[in-house]
Amino acid sequence: MVMNQQSSSIPGIGALGKRASKRWRNEQGFTLIEVIVSIALVLVAGLAAAQFTITAIHTSQAQQQRAAAVSIANGSLEQAEALLGSSKAQEYAAILMKGVTESNSKAAWKVVTDLGAVSDEDMDLLYQPASAADPEDSGIKVKRTATPEESRSSTFTVYTVLGKCYRKQGTAACKSASALGLPTGGLRFGSTDVSSQVWSNTVMPTARFNDGTTTYIPMLRVMVAVTWPDVGSSTRTCVYATSRLIDSDVKAD
Repeated sequence: MVMNQQSSSIPGIGALGKRASKRWRNEQGFTLIEVIVSIALVLVAGLAAAQFTITAIHTSQAQQQRAAAVSIANGSLEQAEALLGSSKAQEYAAILMKGVTESNSKAAWKVVTDLGAVSDEDMDLLYQPASAADPEDSGIKVKRTATPEESRSSTFTVYTVLGKCYRKQGTAACKSASALGLPTGGLRFGSTDVSSQVWSNTVMPTARFNDGTTTYIPMLRVMVAVTWPDVGSSTRTCVYATSRLIDSDVKAD
């Protein structure tokens, strides 16, 4: 007897095959292009993070250096002022000028003006005449390197320049004779013509004087500029400058 055999199927086999096929397709992984794109994205993110970190480090170092420069400059001003002690006002210039030579003064002034820290309007240079016998830098030190105690992180060069400026009575600004447009003659203290003192780089007027009906008060200016190499560039120089006015007028304003 011949029996018709019918193929029998196990329930669930077809569905299982479909699920396996679908899972196989899902587990095929990334294509080469997807891998390259992923790596590129990771590299870009890493470079951005590294750049941010480097910038943050440089910024922090720059802030630390500037803070050190400010401290050094203020300390140098205090040292200069300490030289005056209990001296009389008319003696201030002579004390601070000790050992300040024309060449050193002009060299330091050129450095700080070239860096844009000061201008010729701020003051007229003041230094000892060539005939002076005082040792160089026996008063203020025109140029020096900051000591390790002042700075432990960088090399700071300190320039201290002495000058004089004139303040019009009733105003706050103190400027050089040329900036004020003062004449080279006719400036009087009482009956004395003090024009030569006003325009001299080796003499400090010690009393207020008149240009016609306008009164001017002479003042000493001690300017300190601190320079150091830029942390972000070996060819750039950073500078911080500050100054202090010292009233050398024998008569209170």
